[in-house]
Amino acid sequence: PIAETADSLIWSDFLPNKILMIISILVVLASLSMFISMIPSILDCFRRIKGSIELEHNISTAKLRSMCALILTVPFCLMIDRYGIYSPDFFGYIPKAWHSIATMAVLSLFLVIRHFFYVMAHPRKVHPDITESSNHVLFTYFIPLVFVMMLTAGIFTLCRCPENVTGTVLLWETAACYILAFIRRGQILNSSCSGFSTFLYLCVLEIIPTFLLVASAVEF
Repeated sequence: PIAETADSLIWSDFLPNKILMIISILVVLASLSMFISMIPSILDCFRRIKGSIELEHNISTAKLRSMCALILTVPFCLMIDRYGIYSPDFFGYIPKAWHSIATMAVLSLFLVIRHFFYVMAHPRKVHPDITESSNHVLFTYFIPLVFVMMLTAGIFTLCRCPENVTGTVLLWETAACYILAFIRRGQILNSSCSGFSTFLYLCVLEIIPTFLLVASAVEF
């Protein structure tokens, strides 16, 4: 690993983190009206399976959802890096100032792999609205997750909670969101596929990419 000359510096002292943090705050604030307009659709997706399908059927709303999720990717990765939620051994070969960028790169790679499996193995005989909504439900649930994480991080910081405690809570929030999205994806697929087919699709489309992400944190 490279020799770290800035071990005494805290996370917010690194210039890339400062720049990304300022940009993400400004962009999120500038996009608040867009996030607010998505609240009814997101709540509908939580309430019923058909809500996710109807969201995907509405092209403009689906594009708006994707844009919201994209905007929130930066603050999400900043929190992941800030509280050490994802800190694989190979990050030791990367300067600490660039760990947040590396986290974004890993998340991007995860999404690319996930999309590759979707393109290669999604159910061809199922209506596109079903397959697309099942694939994008994670992005829909991701939006409220990031706001909950920001609220949690803010409250815990004001209460002067240890960073490892904050990181643990944020990790459990992320895991809970992923589990809910995973269950909803299974429910959507099961509405048009048999139970066994749904299980196989989930293994290929969701479990394998997620396993690779978790393994990268544990093994490398």
